[in-house]
Amino acid sequence: MMVQPAVLSTSQRICLLLMGALGWLSFLGLPYEVTSLTTRFNLGGSAAGWMASAELLAVAVSAALFGRSIAKRDKRAASLLGVAIGVVGTLVSASLSAFTVVIGARILVGCGIGIISACANATVALYDKPERTFAQMLAMMSIVFAAVMYVVPHMINLLGPKGFDVVECALLVGSVPFALHLPRAKLFQPAASGCDSNADKEEGRMMPAGVTTMLMAIFASVATQAVCWTFAESAAQHLHMGQSEVTTAFTTMALAQIPAALGAAWLGTRFGYRIPILVGCIASVLIAFGMYNSGSRVLFLISTISLSPTGAFLFPYLQGLLAEMDESGTSAAAGGAVANLAA
Repeated sequence: MMVQPAVLSTSQRICLLLMGALGWLSFLGLPYEVTSLTTRFNLGGSAAGWMASAELLAVAVSAALFGRSIAKRDKRAASLLGVAIGVVGTLVSASLSAFTVVIGARILVGCGIGIISACANATVALYDKPERTFAQMLAMMSIVFAAVMYVVPHMINLLGPKGFDVVECALLVGSVPFALHLPRAKLFQPAASGCDSNADKEEGRMMPAGVTTMLMAIFASVATQAVCWTFAESAAQHLHMGQSEVTTAFTTMALAQIPAALGAAWLGTRFGYRIPILVGCIASVLIAFGMYNSGSRVLFLISTISLSPTGAFLFPYLQGLLAEMDESGTSAAAGGAVANLAA
C-alpha cells in the first residue's frame, strides 16, 4: 500500500495545471512547426509532417520510459529537468540551420516535454478527485493554446519561420517559477511480505478485460484529431484563405475547448459513458469531412473551430471509462502514453 500525499494547495494546483498544459506544447504547435520546416528546408507538407511526428514520438517514448519509475521520483526536480532539456532543444533549433541538427533538436524538445507531461499526469493521480484536476488541466491547456495561436503568427511575421521556436523557448523559460512550486509528490512503498509482494507482481501483469480495446479507441480518437490539426493550415491555403481568417479560427477553436471541457466535467456520467462517447465520435467524423472533403470555406471554418472542443469533450470520457476498468490507475497512465503516441 502506497502512502497518499496531502491535498494540493491552491498555489500547487495552479502550478500543476500550468505545467500540465505545457505537456501538450508539441501537439499545440504542430501546424506552425510543419510550416516552419517546409519554409526553412523546402520540404513538402508530407515530409514536414513526418519530421514533426518524430518530435511527438519522442514525447510519447520519453513519457512512457520516464513514467515507469515516476511514482518514486521527485516531481519538482524531474519537471525542472524536462524544462532544461526543452530549453536547450529550442535554442539549438532556433540558432542553427543544419537540417539534421534542427531535427535532432526538435526530438530533444520532445524528450523534455515528455518528462514534463509524465510528471504532471503522475502528480494528478496521487491526489483526491483526479478527474476534477484533469478537467481543469484541460481547460488550462485551452487557454495556453489560445495564447500560442495568437502570438505565434505575429512572431513568425517578425522573426520568420523561427518565430515558433522563440515562443516555445519563452514558454519553457517562463514555466520555471511554476515548476519550482510543484509538489515533490514522491510515493513511498513500505516493506511488504513475500506473499504480498508476489501477489502485487502477479496483479501488475494482469490487464483487465476491455482495457486493450479502450487503449485502441483512445489512440484512434487522438490520432484523428492530430491528423486534422496538423494539416489544417495547409488545407486553408488550398482554399485561398487569408492568414487573419486562419488565426481567428485557430484562436476561436482554442477558446471553445474551455466550455467543452468544463461541460464534460459538469455533465459527468448523467447519461453514462456510451452516449457522450458516441456523440463525440460521430462529431469527429463529420469534422474531418468538413475540413478536407467539402471544398467549402464556411464548412471548413465551422469544422476547424469545432475540432479541438470535440476532443476536449470526448477525451475525458475515454480516459474516465479506462480508469473505471482499472482502479489501480495503471491503465489510465497507459492511456496518457497512448494519447501522446497518437498525437
